[in-house]
Amino acid sequence: MWTDQRTVTVEKRMRDFAKSRKREFEAVMVNLNTYLTALKMGTNPLQIKYGFVRPERHGVVAIDQSGAHGKGIVPLRLYIYPDVDTQTLFLLTLGDKRSQKNDISYAHEFVNDLRKERQANEPREHELPEQGQGESIHEGQTDQHPADDPRSNGE
Repeated sequence: MWTDQRTVTVEKRMRDFAKSRKREFEAVMVNLNTYLTALKMGTNPLQIKYGFVRPERHGVVAIDQSGAHGKGIVPLRLYIYPDVDTQTLFLLTLGDKRSQKNDISYAHEFVNDLRKERQANEPREHELPEQGQGESIHEGQTDQHPADDPRSNGE
């Protein structure tokens, strides 16, 4: 079952934009809920095609403020990363056009770091004990290390 995990950065920015850009923020949150509902229904993240979804590199997705109404609407984007392996939707950062370049860089860096951490924690074949050597494996146990919890702080 898909769950979401928020970075410290996105938490702070959500508080800020909820006050300064209320209509845009509310629209982004409605769109996020629609996206998360699609994931929970079993839709592959690559197959989610809504007008508010903007694919970025490295599997990052931007969710915009489409649906916000009124004068003076400012483009706002929530950068997320749907991790299919852990069924975790990482909420990375939120920003407007002024911060867009830095937001995208931050999101890509987060995903690259997450992938590097996972690779570093995966056992290599030559590190596993050969059958009959080392500790025995009892019924119900495996010879693989448990996966580490994904990092929740991108700063």
